[in-house]
Amino acid sequence: MNDSTRVISPLRQRMLEDMRMRKLAPQTQASYVRGVRRLAGYLRRPPDTATVEDLRNFQLHLVDRGTSPITLNATITGLKFFFGVTLDRGGDRCRATAVPGMCRAQIGCAMNVPWCGWGEGWQALQVVDY
Repeated sequence: MNDSTRVISPLRQRMLEDMRMRKLAPQTQASYVRGVRRLAGYLRRPPDTATVEDLRNFQLHLVDRGTSPITLNATITGLKFFFGVTLDRGGDRCRATAVPGMCRAQIGCAMNVPWCGWGEGWQALQVVDY
């Protein structure tokens, strides 16, 4: 089956529409869908049936498999979007926590870039001039 004939579930279609309404970049959309697809594969059932405990176990599964902090955070962010926006169930489902790691915003903080929006608690980077 090619992309033009692929059948999309109503739930995925709604998530895609939610992301489009918020003008998320195509790469972000693909990342969020990938995270939800991973959860569904782990659960072997639709992702909207996941419990808080399922999400916790899924995050532990990813960590135990050696998933990088960047991939882990992207997956968690996608799931937070899915449960919080698409399903409007963010309060009780989105308790997964991000993993400290390097990202552009943190680099901006370390370099005293004015657009940096990270709060306290992130380790400051040491910038060395050569």
